[in-house]
Amino acid sequence: MVGISRRLMMALLLCGALFARPAPAAEATVDQDTVGLGQSFVLTIEAKTSDDPDLSPLSADFDVLGTSKRSEISILNGNFKKSSSWQINLMAKREGDLVIPPLKVGGEQTAALTMHVTPNAPGDKAAEKGLFMEVEVTPRDPYIQAQCLYTVRILADSRWDVDEPVLEDPKTVSGAILIKKLGRDKITRTTREGRHYDVLERVYAIYPQRTGDITIPPITFQGQISRGGGLLLDPFSGAMNTRRLQSEAVTLHVKPTPKTFTGKTWLPAKSLQIHETWSDDPEDLKAGEPATRTISLLANGLTASQLPEPGITQAQGVKTYADQPLLDDQIRPSGITGLRQQKIAVIANADDVTLPEIRVPWWNTDTDHMEEAVLPARKLHISAVPARANTHAEAIPPPSKQAQPENSSHASLPAGTPAYRRLAMALGLGWLSTALFWWWSGARQRQAQTGIAKHRKQKERVLLKAVLDACDANAPAQTRAALLIWARARWPRHVFQGLIDIAAYEPGLAGLLDELNRSLYSKGGQQWRGNALADALGKLGGAKSDRQSTTSTPALEPLFRT
Repeated sequence: MVGISRRLMMALLLCGALFARPAPAAEATVDQDTVGLGQSFVLTIEAKTSDDPDLSPLSADFDVLGTSKRSEISILNGNFKKSSSWQINLMAKREGDLVIPPLKVGGEQTAALTMHVTPNAPGDKAAEKGLFMEVEVTPRDPYIQAQCLYTVRILADSRWDVDEPVLEDPKTVSGAILIKKLGRDKITRTTREGRHYDVLERVYAIYPQRTGDITIPPITFQGQISRGGGLLLDPFSGAMNTRRLQSEAVTLHVKPTPKTFTGKTWLPAKSLQIHETWSDDPEDLKAGEPATRTISLLANGLTASQLPEPGITQAQGVKTYADQPLLDDQIRPSGITGLRQQKIAVIANADDVTLPEIRVPWWNTDTDHMEEAVLPARKLHISAVPARANTHAEAIPPPSKQAQPENSSHASLPAGTPAYRRLAMALGLGWLSTALFWWWSGARQRQAQTGIAKHRKQKERVLLKAVLDACDANAPAQTRAALLIWARARWPRHVFQGLIDIAAYEPGLAGLLDELNRSLYSKGGQQWRGNALADALGKLGGAKSDRQSTTSTPALEPLFRT
């Protein structure tokens, strides 16, 4: 009885030992246990399951850059074995001794590992590793709203391949600076201390918007590095290494506008020019006919939006109508050159007139002194328009009297002879036929001209009605488009590119067209009402009466009421 009890006890202890055995452990290893901050390393996990590992515990101290998986199945002596291997590309978030916590892989679990993360290697030590970043800013002490260039260079050993490069843009406190990338990235090659590097260069234009110190935080570059000899297509070859670089922070010392600058608009630039062109020769203009004057401001180091409207002084005897300016930024690796182009319709009287000079003060950032761009005074020679010739001359000139020679052989014939009568009747019928033909052809021509004029008037009324409908809808864009179509039909021999051209032929509409232009191009989305323009256009004839007739009540009451 005692023997049976002992055997039962041993069986129970054996079963407990079997059930108490720990679950099979997954194996975790790293390719290196010491890395620099910003340098990736590979964590390898091997387990006898196909379930993917839970990587969420890594997020506290590490970034997971990528994961690859390999599975193996083998059959030995009829035994079926299955195993999986994962390679996880990691990068530490901070320096120091960091712990890779145990990770669950299905029913298995890895052991904890320790990583030693050193600080990022700046300067020469980074260069020794074959990949580093440079940041250059010129000038470091710009004037407010003046352009400075922020240049980033990534240098990589020419024996290496850099795949999937990602370079972030510089950032700063909102409203402190304006940043614009200048063109495409440039790739060159250079040699430093006997070592060859491939260089990726990117340039930004920066415009500080307030005075004092402005700090631009570090920017980050990340790429996959392949050291020569690795198999790029084999994720388990160990040839790929993700690297992350971080630049130094840059501080700008922004200066205020100099007290010696006397202009109305602060314009810090490397150069600024002003010039003009004319659609017609200003030495030979016709009174009452419009000519287009184009004034251009070109500034190296300023954007077009920074350039002011040129200060044009109104000359006596000249009417001017300015169109919306053309703004264009010419972007080059050396910086931004802004262009502001202003077209102005000029209509002068029959007297010669001189347009005053235009001066634009600006600050030369190279010489650190104020200068002035000058457009010299322009003398206009105006001649009167010659009177038009009379186009309504008589179609049939009066018959001229011809003197008969004294010795004419027909002088002695009596008036009543039959031969003379037949000749006179033939000549009279010929003259009458000619007169009837001239009258008939002239009537047809007048009828055709009348039909063409009537058709043109009908077309004008239809197009003007479209303009008035757009005005009633308070739709500035549709009104502008309809106005240009109507103007081209009303004055078919002239070219209309903008509202300014219409104002040149209908000066009474100039103020209303200016309001329409301002509403179209104002930044604040100015509300526009079209009733005033519709009333002025209606007075030109045609469309107003039609428009009123459709909305007015009948003058007499109906004879029968219902």
